[in-house]
Amino acid sequence: MLFYCRFIALALCTFILAACGGSNEPSHPVFAAGTTVVTNTVSFSGPRNNYSITRTAAGYIVKDNIGADGTTTLATQNGVEALRFSDVTVNLGIGDKSKTLASADLKMLTELYIAFFNRVPDADGLSYWIDQFTGGQSIDDIALSFYAAAVQYTSLTGYSSAMSNAEFVKVIYKNVLGRSGATAPPDADVQYWADELANGHATKGSLIRTMLVSAHSFTNDPTWGWVPQLLDNKAIVANYFTVQQGLNYATPEDSIVRTMAISAAVTPFDTATAILLIGMADTAFNLAMPANVPTSAGAYSGTYGGYDNGTFSVTIDDNGIVSGMVHSNYDGGNYNVTGAVGSNGSISMSTAGTAGSAVFTGSIDVNTGVINGDWHYFGSAYGGTFSGHR
Repeated sequence: MLFYCRFIALALCTFILAACGGSNEPSHPVFAAGTTVVTNTVSFSGPRNNYSITRTAAGYIVKDNIGADGTTTLATQNGVEALRFSDVTVNLGIGDKSKTLASADLKMLTELYIAFFNRVPDADGLSYWIDQFTGGQSIDDIALSFYAAAVQYTSLTGYSSAMSNAEFVKVIYKNVLGRSGATAPPDADVQYWADELANGHATKGSLIRTMLVSAHSFTNDPTWGWVPQLLDNKAIVANYFTVQQGLNYATPEDSIVRTMAISAAVTPFDTATAILLIGMADTAFNLAMPANVPTSAGAYSGTYGGYDNGTFSVTIDDNGIVSGMVHSNYDGGNYNVTGAVGSNGSISMSTAGTAGSAVFTGSIDVNTGVINGDWHYFGSAYGGTFSGHR
């Protein structure tokens, strides 16, 4: 019996690490009790990028743009849950399921993947943990499940069952806050959090949540403002990969290696590199959007003024990803812009110039195509306003 219990525990940990990214066909029967099993799957012969997928009021239209699969019309009422291509599987239900919990809770679940595995979640894995959360499990309980998996794969995660409280805290700083090497925390900060564990004021699960909340309190801080910006950017990329595109890689090995690489490509000032690494050509596909809803997609141009002044020209794709260029009249330079549009029409962009990094925040009217808001140098009150149109 003892051997059997240990076997079950190890199998569950394997599922959490790999199928916390999710696999439609678990490699061992014990996984069936802990994964979202997608039963109604339609298969296609080519890779995902050979196809365009359009969401309609009745379901989906899948068109093969290169091969011989032609055009397939799928009705939601027939219970189709997933589309399997030769390289990835698309979970069609994750977009709607993501709306069954508060956006802050969805983001926290995503950040647990970052904290314990420094990876973005796969759609099937996130779907499973959404079900656990809405079914009554707390974030702290789910975090403990992640920790139990993380210690089984020390070489990948940095966590081990034998590590001290201080060592545990240092790994959190590295995975969650991006702080290691020259930006590693001082011993006093590490000891504070280690004492919280030692005194029973926190568990390893609750401490992760507390430190995530604490990190976000440093937004716009001159020294540490890059930390919450890094977390926010990783969440943006994770949302694109998992919720908007609904992706699962073909094998657990791909899920671990490739989603870690995607997360590692995110910086406090850049999401575009990670988005390109995901490599989805069908950028108009967005499971988080209902059919036939006006979007902010398009090319925008305008001006900004204040402490500096100049022009901007950006493109917003159908997934709300912003890319483009800012021209500064101050130094005559042209600088890359990256960012994202929120579901409520908010827009956030960032760029880096000779005078420092700048953040643009505002809103877009999807009906008129007008964009406007404020900008400021990162960690500074110096800034101004911007406006433009589609």
